[in-house]
Amino acid sequence: MTITSPHDFLGFDIGERPVSHEQIRLYAKELADQSEFVEHREYGTTSSGQKLFTLIIGTPRNLERHVDVKLDPEKIRSGNKRYIEQTPLVAWIGGGIHGNELSGVDSAILTAYRLAAGQDEITQNIRANVLTYIDPLFNPEGRQRALAHTNALRRQQSAQDHQDMVHNEFWMHGRGNHYLFDLNRDAIFQTQQQSRFRVAAIRAAEPQLFVDAHEMGWDDTFLFAIPARPLNPHLPDGVHESWLELGEDQAAAFDEMGRSYYTRAWNEVFYPGYYDIWPAYFGAVPMLYEQSATSGLSVRQSNGNLVDFRTAVENQYRSTIANLATVARDKDRYLKRWMEARAEAAGRNAKDNPRTYVILPGNGYKYRETLRILLSQGVEVEVLQEPVTARNLSGYKNDLKVTAKLPAGTLKVSADQPLGNLVRNILDAHTPFSPEFLREERRSLDLGEATQLYDVTAWSLPLAFNIEAYWSRSPLDGRWVDARQTALAAPKPPVGAANYAYIYRDDSLQATARLLQSGVKVRVAKAAFTHDGEDFRPGTFLVRHEEQVGDIRPLIDAEQAKGAIELFAAHGARILSGPDLGGDSFPLLRQPKVAILGGQGVSQTSFGAVWHLFDEKVEVPATLLNMMHLGFFDLSSYNAMILPEVDGDLSELLPGAAMKALANWVDQGGTLLTLGNASFYASEAGIISSVPRSRTLDDTTLMMVGRSIAEIEADDFLGASSSDGKTPQQTRAVLGASAKELDARNEPFDFADTAQSFADQRSATPAVTMTPAQTIAKIRTYLPHGAYLQAHLKPEHWMAYGVTERLPVLFRESDALSPGPNAALIGRFASMPNLMLSGLVWPEATGYISGSAYLLLERKGRGKVISFASDPLFRGYSLGTERLFMNAVYLGTGRHAE
Repeated sequence: MTITSPHDFLGFDIGERPVSHEQIRLYAKELADQSEFVEHREYGTTSSGQKLFTLIIGTPRNLERHVDVKLDPEKIRSGNKRYIEQTPLVAWIGGGIHGNELSGVDSAILTAYRLAAGQDEITQNIRANVLTYIDPLFNPEGRQRALAHTNALRRQQSAQDHQDMVHNEFWMHGRGNHYLFDLNRDAIFQTQQQSRFRVAAIRAAEPQLFVDAHEMGWDDTFLFAIPARPLNPHLPDGVHESWLELGEDQAAAFDEMGRSYYTRAWNEVFYPGYYDIWPAYFGAVPMLYEQSATSGLSVRQSNGNLVDFRTAVENQYRSTIANLATVARDKDRYLKRWMEARAEAAGRNAKDNPRTYVILPGNGYKYRETLRILLSQGVEVEVLQEPVTARNLSGYKNDLKVTAKLPAGTLKVSADQPLGNLVRNILDAHTPFSPEFLREERRSLDLGEATQLYDVTAWSLPLAFNIEAYWSRSPLDGRWVDARQTALAAPKPPVGAANYAYIYRDDSLQATARLLQSGVKVRVAKAAFTHDGEDFRPGTFLVRHEEQVGDIRPLIDAEQAKGAIELFAAHGARILSGPDLGGDSFPLLRQPKVAILGGQGVSQTSFGAVWHLFDEKVEVPATLLNMMHLGFFDLSSYNAMILPEVDGDLSELLPGAAMKALANWVDQGGTLLTLGNASFYASEAGIISSVPRSRTLDDTTLMMVGRSIAEIEADDFLGASSSDGKTPQQTRAVLGASAKELDARNEPFDFADTAQSFADQRSATPAVTMTPAQTIAKIRTYLPHGAYLQAHLKPEHWMAYGVTERLPVLFRESDALSPGPNAALIGRFASMPNLMLSGLVWPEATGYISGSAYLLLERKGRGKVISFASDPLFRGYSLGTERLFMNAVYLGTGRHAE
């Protein structure tokens, strides 16, 4: 059997230069056509239509008998020797999840060729004992952008200076996918189409080894698991042992080459949604590779070493072969460990912390998304068939035990199942840190060092979606049926013809956006009313027949048929309780003409989330504008403009002409939305009168909790290693009401001990040498690194339509806002004891953030600016705050006044 080598097929050696997506695709098919050991499978497409595929490599017998066959955990558990001996271990080798991290993709080609053509003992043993799925390029659009940049700046002379343009991509760079999402954070929520395809393919393969190849900074070496703290407490016990075993052989391969590497550093695995840790919750061993980046060329490091692309590819390739060889030698034990991880998950959660979660069907869009996510992960979900009353339930926003009537359609999920550890990660209100990590993190921050956290510290689905959900430690009565075997609800029949109008509820505003785009005239209720025995809240939508042009009934029916709206017929304008349907309590909405500002200086991921929302989820057009060129555009074409988060000072990013054009556009009636830190830079640029919290500390009653200013100035460790062995109060994190129940090992901070205003504390502290600005900068080092905080919204305000008055908000290392003289406060962060919901929050942060503004509306000329203190569309899964954003766009550009 003759197998074409990569060199013979491509005309150059792997590592000489990066391979294009088309070359990878064609060579993969060539291998499958030539080798009896290789099967080629497409498993999905990206949003732009690029094909996703794997090569499955193993002996013909294993390919025939075990591809598409689910492993039988019971036969492994019972020690069925014949079954275990005949069952290969499954490995998934992934590359290119970040498109501009190039070497992992090219190394996958080398791995595929060796496993297809190699006849050495190690390769034959891998083929005989491992079914290897090679997923060479998960993010083709990102790689295409990265290679276009590199190829455009390629030259005859080697560009080895890391400051050279070729090593520093322009906006938009190649890390993200088509919509610029970081796919490595998308394994659980699957906001992107290609993530949904990949999760399904990985779950079908059921790997016991999962490799994810990445790149990192140019001046680094090579990092691989074992990960650093904080470790997620829900990780299976066996994965720690496997990391040590696999790492030992991987280290030996690098030692043989005489190359540097390290482990246990910055790659913390607390957030479970990375692809390089998510497989662990299914029993697999995830291995992360991080190779120093070369941009597909060569780069001179600060120590004088020249690292070229060929070396980067070889490091990834040697690591992959080393890991495959390890599991091939001892595949029976790794199969058993996979089974034990799943059994351990059920047993641990049943014995140590039995929990049952219920999700109520009150919000159709978010409810359907919740079910989709759970079922796509393989979580066992049951659906309530008849209403039942449940007592002693715990909620997500307070510590009260409640009694609730659970309606038919309520979802129930038990932690006592093979994926119980994943269930806890998805549905718990809070994931606790170890006391050891909290002490280390606090000491680092007190020393003025960077946080040890790499990602968010909170991601709870009920908080992210702001859905009505509870958990119970006791069994729940009622008749429950497997969600996979029953329809959630029968399709709603079309509503009969309405003589006067249609009334509808739209919990996401996506249907309303499409109706407006299609020319339907839509009004929104400013006051509550009752019609035909049904109560309707402010924010209900009204479509009067007399105002329409043409037959709008098919459009309305289509939205109802897919569950996007809840529709009612009104045969007349008379309302006995509330305003009549023909009055001015139902202002008409205008169709927004939306522009999204992007370009150099705008956060790619924040921009991508806005773009994706309009283009793929809402399915209405939005114009993408380069904000640097605003001075040259006719902005009168738009009535809504969105400024995503930015990566610098807006007053420096925007040329004077662009800044003036933006300000004039608002003055003339435009609605500008500023997201997250863009709101603070809008303040610096003079677009809004509101200011960062740090500007107003001396003028407010901010309560400084935790250390005194003298202690902050002294940089002491607050007795972190006190002689009595107890954790001192100041090193304790804040635990919210719901979090306390889940974090028994950590004693929460007690707010009763210290509360003083900033100004009073400064005047009472003798010999303070730091300026207020220096003190504030010190305090801000303790701001949350991605935690859910509680915000309160102004009741009945149009910005709060369809949203609960108490709202979980993800806060990430930003500032807080103080309202300016022209601003209306729509949402503010809760008081100190009630602020924290989930994640790591220090007491200083609660004092700094508490009572500050989350959502502001500021009139400016004939227009308005709506400012969010944190990004309401974070990573595309923040459905709770997404509704606020939709209100801002679709109601903020309407004709009604607040």
